[in-house]
Amino acid sequence: MSSIANPEIILKGSIDITDNLQFVQEMISIGNLNLVIINLDEYNDQIRGENVIQGAELLPPPAAVIAEQDGDMTAYNYIYDSWYNDPSIQLFVTGLITTLYRGKNILFYYPELNDQESITIPKLFEMFWRRFGIRFGVTGVSPAYYDFKSTPVWLNLMFQYGVVGVNEYLTLYPDDARIQPREMERLVSIVKPTEQDKPKAILEYQKKLKQNPKTVRVLFDLRG
Repeated sequence: MSSIANPEIILKGSIDITDNLQFVQEMISIGNLNLVIINLDEYNDQIRGENVIQGAELLPPPAAVIAEQDGDMTAYNYIYDSWYNDPSIQLFVTGLITTLYRGKNILFYYPELNDQESITIPKLFEMFWRRFGIRFGVTGVSPAYYDFKSTPVWLNLMFQYGVVGVNEYLTLYPDDARIQPREMERLVSIVKPTEQDKPKAILEYQKKLKQNPKTVRVLFDLRG
C-alpha cells in the first residue's frame, strides 16, 4: 500500500488500485480492519467480505458509455462529470474521503486496469484528481498523492455530511483559503454569533481556535 507522509495533508490513509485478484482475496482473508476494498467489477462475485464495498457506480454511467461508443467524447465528459453532482455519488465519495481522513486505507479492484484501449480507469483517475485532488496509487507501481490545495474540498464535503463539527472544520481549514458562502451560512446557523457582522465573527472564532484548539464550545461570546 502507498504511504502518505506529508503532515499538512489531513487525509492520512492511502488510496490504491490493483487488477490482481489473488492479492485482493489475500487482503480479504487477512481481515485487516484498517483496509476497505472497493470492487469496481460488478460482474465478479468472488470478491466478498465485511470490508468489501461495491463501487461500480463510481464508473461512467450507461449514458456516458453509449456516448463513448458513438464517438461523442464531449457528451461522454459532460455526462460523466454531471454524474458526480448526484447526491448519492457525492455521499459515496465523502465516505471514501472520510475513510482516508480517519487513517484507513482503500484498495480498489478493477480487472481491466491495464487495458490500453479502455478510457474507463483513466477517466476515473482524471475525475478524482480534477474534482477532489486525489491521485490513486497503483499497487506495485506508484504511490497515491493528495493535493494540499484540495483540503477545503475534503473539509466541505465532510462538514456538509456531518463528519466533522464546527471546531474541527475551522481548525483544519487552511488560513489562505476562503470559506465558501454555503459553508459560512451553515457555520453562522450553528454558532449563532451575536455580532452584526456574523461572517467576521466566525473568522475571529476560527482565529482563536487555531491559536488554542482547546477553545471549544465558546460559541456565543466571540468578542473576549
